[in-house]
Amino acid sequence: MLCREIHSLQVEGGILDGCRADFKPGLNCIIGARGTGKSTLLKLLCFGLGSLPAAAQEREQFLKDITAILGSGRTSLEFSNEFGHRRKIVRSPGRFPRLYDESGQLLQEGRDLVIRLEAFTQGELEGMLPKEPGNALIFLDGMIEGLDDLKQSLQENLLHRQQIQARYESARALQEEQRSRLERKRILMNELRTLDLGEPEQRQAALIQEKGLVEAVEKQWRQRMQMLSSFVWNPRCQAEESTYLNFELLEEMDALFEQYREGVGQLLHQAAVQAGEGLERWMEARARLEARHEEQEEELRDNLRRHGFQAAEQLQVEKRRLLEELAALQGCEEESREAARLCQQLRERKSLMVIEARSIEDAIASRRCRLADQLNLTLAANPLVQYQRRVNRDEYIEFLSSRLKGTVKRALLERIATMVKPEQLWQLAEDHAYEVLADLVHCWQEEAMQVLLLLGAGGDAGRLTEIEVKDDLKIYYQPPNGMEPLEAGRLSPGLQCSLLLPMILMARSQVLIGDQFEDNLDNACINQLIISRILKMGDRRQLILATHNPNIVVGGSAGQVIVMKSSGRHCRVEAQGGLSEARVREEIITTLEGGREAFGRRAAYLGVV
Repeated sequence: MLCREIHSLQVEGGILDGCRADFKPGLNCIIGARGTGKSTLLKLLCFGLGSLPAAAQEREQFLKDITAILGSGRTSLEFSNEFGHRRKIVRSPGRFPRLYDESGQLLQEGRDLVIRLEAFTQGELEGMLPKEPGNALIFLDGMIEGLDDLKQSLQENLLHRQQIQARYESARALQEEQRSRLERKRILMNELRTLDLGEPEQRQAALIQEKGLVEAVEKQWRQRMQMLSSFVWNPRCQAEESTYLNFELLEEMDALFEQYREGVGQLLHQAAVQAGEGLERWMEARARLEARHEEQEEELRDNLRRHGFQAAEQLQVEKRRLLEELAALQGCEEESREAARLCQQLRERKSLMVIEARSIEDAIASRRCRLADQLNLTLAANPLVQYQRRVNRDEYIEFLSSRLKGTVKRALLERIATMVKPEQLWQLAEDHAYEVLADLVHCWQEEAMQVLLLLGAGGDAGRLTEIEVKDDLKIYYQPPNGMEPLEAGRLSPGLQCSLLLPMILMARSQVLIGDQFEDNLDNACINQLIISRILKMGDRRQLILATHNPNIVVGGSAGQVIVMKSSGRHCRVEAQGGLSEARVREEIITTLEGGREAFGRRAAYLGVV
């Protein structure tokens, strides 16, 4: 839920007990001497709406501060959501909030609520400056509504791909194991053909093969039973009426899903029971077969002794060892086919997940590009925002370097990272398409073959799809003297803040709270870049700023000025109203200008009166 406008804040208990602050559309300024509760009032606004710091340590400290401010008291905050509906939220430290509609009817209680706004505390803006690669992009993302949901979907997609990759690597290892077993079986068959097997020995070999076949069938039967009994459906899709537009139809579909899930579950249970009964009868038949095998083996031993084979005991031992090893390999053909089918299924599923991930990435990039264009148009390209797609390949190059282990020239490695997407290289490695890779990166086919063989050797080439070739954002300052644009990272903190603040002011539509974030700016910059943007915004976006700067209050034509005072132990709202009210104007002169005498002396000295 978004907060489009805050109307009022009422505090009961704590150091602001009895305090009520009213807010208007457009610019609201909170003024007062240091220690009068300006920052405290802003903290209570954030607390009342449930807008807490993202980092766990900072959130914990924030809640401790709120407890110290309110004690056992509470805040009552009236606001309008993104649909223009007025709401009231009552919140106390350590308790769930209560949400009411305009008529006072309770709408929600019993779970936490977060009504989103944008808030910057003292010094926080400096921490957002683009000092390192990627910081500017994080800053841009913070101004795009709904982007967090897309990022969450992308993260879930990545976790799913990682799970599929882990299963694929296990299936691939099993497939290689079965290939080794098949090769061993072929070798054993050739060795047995070189030995002279008489009729009794051939019958003995047949018995050993029967035992191996029975073992393989029982193993497969038990595996199928385990798969049948562990078969589960995905969870039901549950929805909240306040979240979806077609809640009733979703409920109907959910009921159908549950109805047929139960039916299929019953059928699966019946199938599992029948399979278990069949296995019991099969084991009884196996017991009879084993008893017959014992009788037949005893007869064969007598036949072998009568035919004079007791002299070739060493040869008999070798033959029996080969036969028993061959019997243990019964069924490896089927297991190899199963492993190959599972690898193919997992590969296809991962391909679909990669397509979905790229679709989400495209949606994120589209929003970033749209906002960058909007900012450049609104801010007249000062600052100039330049969004670049998929340019940070460091992680990609590091992955290739670790897998290729110095066997490929650095220049070729960088060409691959530049010309071939990670997911495309994965497909080439899976298909052994070295000719295609050679054409793409303009290298010899032998070099391309070596690259793909090394990538695919461990069965983990699919991890290429988990590599993110990251986007980047550059912010440039256009000097007024016609010089070349300067990248923000090379500017002073004050000038960087002067570039970021206009972007913050113009980018979003929800409430913006700022706690003296103009401290690093000079008055000329404030007048040129900040106040001009505030005036252009009019009432389209509500700003609530705690400030010591009179230029923001007066130059920005604040619609509401809230004057804070302190008696030492308690803080209060001394006065509030528009610039047209005499008492408010007097407080501005006293608090921000140092009083009438000081203000008049400066004006006379500078010759502006």
